Amino acid sequence: MPPPRDKAKILDEMVHGKGKQGKFRRKFAKNKERNWLLSLTLNSFAKVDEGESLSDVESAVVKAARDKGLSDEEIKENGRLYKQLPEQARKDFFPGKFAQLNTKTKYTADELKKDLPGIEEAILRQPNAVNIDVEAIHAGTAHERDFPEPSKEVIAEYGSGILRAVAPNTSPPNPTYTLKALRFRCNNETGPDWWGADEPYWIFGSTAGGTATTTRSPTFGGIDTGDTASFSTTTGCLWGTDCAPHDFPGGEIGAHIELWEHDYGDPARIQAGVATAFAAAAGVLVALGVTAWIGAVVAGVGAVIGWLLSFLDEDHIADWTYVFTRQVLEDRLTKAGSVFEVYPRFTDGDGDYTLTVQAKRWA
Repeated sequence: MPPPRDKAKILDEMVHGKGKQGKFRRKFAKNKERNWLLSLTLNSFAKVDEGESLSDVESAVVKAARDKGLSDEEIKENGRLYKQLPEQARKDFFPGKFAQLNTKTKYTADELKKDLPGIEEAILRQPNAVNIDVEAIHAGTAHERDFPEPSKEVIAEYGSGILRAVAPNTSPPNPTYTLKALRFRCNNETGPDWWGADEPYWIFGSTAGGTATTTRSPTFGGIDTGDTASFSTTTGCLWGTDCAPHDFPGGEIGAHIELWEHDYGDPARIQAGVATAFAAAAGVLVALGVTAWIGAVVAGVGAVIGWLLSFLDEDHIADWTYVFTRQVLEDRLTKAGSVFEVYPRFTDGDGDYTLTVQAKRWA
């Protein structure tokens, strides 16, 4: 297999929307509101490259990257790539003030705390977002059918989706649960069917209480249109991440699932990139000292993963973000042994997959 291509070439394709990374520009522009975390991360990396002092939240992001295995040279390299983005590309990719960040900017946790409610509101206004009013459903003034998932066409346009279902936690955290991907179906492989089979892999991450964990599935070789494949008992676990049942903490919980087609990337570097993105999110939450606005933070993880893995020359298909509280599962799963499943669709108009994720109450 050939080595990854030159990063300058990849950046040029991102900026101009051509070649292999042509889809990257479309997805980034469509998902602009969630890309704030990427701008903050890359600007922090650029400040490291220039030896500039870091704010509290910038320091948290950089520390998270180092803790998860990114070397200082990799951090600086990504900062230099970010500085090469033309002004118009920044305006196209990043929302509001985040398009204006530079190495002289001092952006603090206090500023971010003020900005996050508006960031999350903007993300949830997007056509690819579902914000379920759980309390209205409980009150009988709304029904689940009033909150349909985005259409296949919308998911294909954005290459991502987000679903938020939050209710106040009123029950003690005694029950234990698992959230696990069981299997997936390839509705349509990437590229023409006669060209060759897909080699997809899945990334799973969750954050709660200021900590984040990530896992990556093996690469599934030889996946053609119509094929199905199952995850092992120790793969695809969103909660608990050790694949054992656990209770949920207070506050909001964020889960993020990504589907990629394997091309050139080194699996170890892929995992480091994914872990860096989630660790940056957890570092931001710790710096803020809050457990709210997790939707805005976890949705932002997708853009960071997208940037880092695109420079490994991997091919992003789609991703989903879920935000919920413990009470939502307790209301749905009322006794031990109860299960329910969701079937998110992952498509960018080329590859098209359906994932089966099961929630189960154990005690």
